[in-house]
Amino acid sequence: MNSKVVSLFSNPRAAQQAKKLDPSRIQEARLAQALTQTDLARKVGVSRQAVSAYEQGSKSPEPDTLVRIANVLQQPVAFFSVKDANSFGPLSARTYRAFGPATKKRNMQCDVMAKWVGEIVAFLDETVNFPSLQVPQVDEPEQGEAYTAEEIERAAEKVRADWGLGDGPIGNLTKLIESRGVFVASVPITEGKVNAFSYWSGNKSFIAIGGEATTAARRRFDMAHELGHLVLHQGIGSEELEDKEVLKRVESEANRFAGAFLLPRSSYPNEIFSARLNAFVTLKERWKVAVQAQVYRCSDLGLLDDDQVLSLRKQISYKKWRTKEPLDSTLPIERPQMLKRAYEMLNEAGILSASKTISSLSLGIPIISSTLGVPASAFEETSNVVSDLSLK
Repeated sequence: MNSKVVSLFSNPRAAQQAKKLDPSRIQEARLAQALTQTDLARKVGVSRQAVSAYEQGSKSPEPDTLVRIANVLQQPVAFFSVKDANSFGPLSARTYRAFGPATKKRNMQCDVMAKWVGEIVAFLDETVNFPSLQVPQVDEPEQGEAYTAEEIERAAEKVRADWGLGDGPIGNLTKLIESRGVFVASVPITEGKVNAFSYWSGNKSFIAIGGEATTAARRRFDMAHELGHLVLHQGIGSEELEDKEVLKRVESEANRFAGAFLLPRSSYPNEIFSARLNAFVTLKERWKVAVQAQVYRCSDLGLLDDDQVLSLRKQISYKKWRTKEPLDSTLPIERPQMLKRAYEMLNEAGILSASKTISSLSLGIPIISSTLGVPASAFEETSNVVSDLSLK
């Protein structure tokens, strides 16, 4: 099957789109592919100066050049003329786990993906009644101040209480979070490693999952960690997160929240009868939390002394459990379902076809497929239909 987004038959349309081009969309699509201007220029067959001029709006690409740009950046030609895409509102700071030169390209790629996920969800929201948002908020410390451990424990307990969870193990955490109005989507991140990040768009909250989780326990902890950011750090700004010390503190707070949310202090300690590793494996099957995360939680709660924690960590390293623990191959990895169900519901009702999805969103297949959890083949068959013929 032809994998190109557009073909030579699209040139009549490309000529029209080139006349009303939005220069910022070229840069946006380039960043989504983690390409530099030089990279794009080489792939398209133009100079870097030409790409720079296209992005600045001082020069427009010829129709055939726009087609090549669209193919390289995996976007339909129409993408480059969309000025006012659907949106819930401006994006908040994204909770990446590292900032700076080493992760700049990756973070910019994630920024664009976050924007596009918001556009896709806003489009579906026009016809789908999604669950109302139920993310409890807490009083944040003064700017620059940290939460105390007790405040974080209480925040996790508040979420459990508000959501009626009791104090036992949580079943499907991803499904639970979606049912409380948080949009969860996988995004096709190619630049560097991203487990997950969270953000707000207007009054809507999102968790973006980057790539495939290595284990079920890892995915669940990532989800709880990002929920912690949504609860604890809604008011934090991007400039604050770029401060290494602030970022370290914020990440530590989200980790503490995840442990407290998944392993409540009111119940989990009652099940600790042994400091042997095998005992934690048994508890992992019940709580679906990694042995390493349980050891950290026991340390947080003072259930193990420093010598016991050090001994367990040495054993974990010796057994090579840092990369793969027992049960990692058997516990099923949770995947987002809400957006997939929304699309399938509209599709089955004859309200939204694959072709209408592509034409309405004017986005490339990879981000649509990944966000909706629908195979790319469902959209590729439609995108390869030649529909841009015109009379001379």
